[in-house]
Amino acid sequence: MEEFQEKQIDLREYLRVVIKRRWVIATIFTVLVLTVAVKTFTATPIYQASARIIIEKENPKLMSFQEVMAVDSTGTDYYQTQYKIIESRIVARATIRLSMILYWVW
Repeated sequence: MEEFQEKQIDLREYLRVVIKRRWVIATIFTVLVLTVAVKTFTATPIYQASARIIIEKENPKLMSFQEVMAVDSTGTDYYQTQYKIIESRIVARATIRLSMILYWVW
């Protein structure tokens, strides 16, 4: 009856093979890194985003005559003001900051 002999793993043998093939390994690694770097720096950046903006007007249940005359949310002035707020640099900066945070989180 044959005895089952467990083959031992000799790490020195693996190290010898790696050292023997070090130039092949280094060449493949360098070619891969250079290929990825060239592709990364020459690729056209594609930014994709989607958003839905809902502009709702809030009307209090009780309004005085002065409030009704002061805020005409049914006219185009209200929506033009909201549009200008959305166009502002402050909103753009906040959007960019938020998108960068989300980019690094994901």
